[in-house]
Amino acid sequence: MEILGIKHSEVQSEIKGVRHQLKQPVQYVIVYFDQGITKYYVGSIKKDYRFSASIPWGFYWVVGHPLDDEFRVPSLIHDDLCDKDVDGYLRDRAFRFLLRKEGLDKRIVRIMYKAVVQFRKAKTKVKGWF
Repeated sequence: MEILGIKHSEVQSEIKGVRHQLKQPVQYVIVYFDQGITKYYVGSIKKDYRFSASIPWGFYWVVGHPLDDEFRVPSLIHDDLCDKDVDGYLRDRAFRFLLRKEGLDKRIVRIMYKAVVQFRKAKTKVKGWF
């Protein structure tokens, strides 16, 4: 599976406690290539949706703060895909694509991508714990 592109409407949010909260709805389209076919996933996120990057505080000095602006769109779309139980490979690859699009350092992208993949794998092994 390869992500070909992701387009989204303007993301306006404000910080509420330890999360961002959407000020208006967001629509997005993920274009990807899977098994020889170009496919599309169309998503919609409602106003007031709350989200943030899940970065343990001990790693802030390496990766950054969860509320940093460069994590806003990737974590928004990834969290929405998780909530809608979209295929794990698609959502993780979309997350990586968006982190790259934000211009994050390759090492940070690799760390963040590996973290979501490992969490997904752990979650499937111990269903009911998360």
